[in-house]
Amino acid sequence: GGEPLVKQMLMGGGKTTVISPILSLMLGDGKSLVVQMMPPALLEQTRATLRSAFSSIIRKRVFTLSFDRSSDASWELLDKLRSAVAHRGIVLCTATSVKSVQLRLLEKLDTLRDARRKHHPSMERDVRALG
Repeated sequence: GGEPLVKQMLMGGGKTTVISPILSLMLGDGKSLVVQMMPPALLEQTRATLRSAFSSIIRKRVFTLSFDRSSDASWELLDKLRSAVAHRGIVLCTATSVKSVQLRLLEKLDTLRDARRKHHPSMERDVRALG
């Protein structure tokens, strides 16, 4: 079935060095976006570990999604995510980045829905990119 399973592993149990690369290989099929979310303190270490793991025999690109409330949603972001899918890459991010993307989308949708608010003609196109 399509139901996700969640397992908890102790610190030092091989999540970053063993499980993460194996799951990335299994899930990166060229159709799905593989995203690994982690606390900010682990982002650099995880990026270095995965880049090292996927730099020799089996190559995979490791992307980092950095987005905050002041970031502008752009087609460049969408292109980066599409490239990650097409090249079977891995996107690393924090929960803050994911929530910020979601909030930016909601803000833009709210602006588009309110006829009293002025918005740039390209905003609808940008919202389509995020959605």
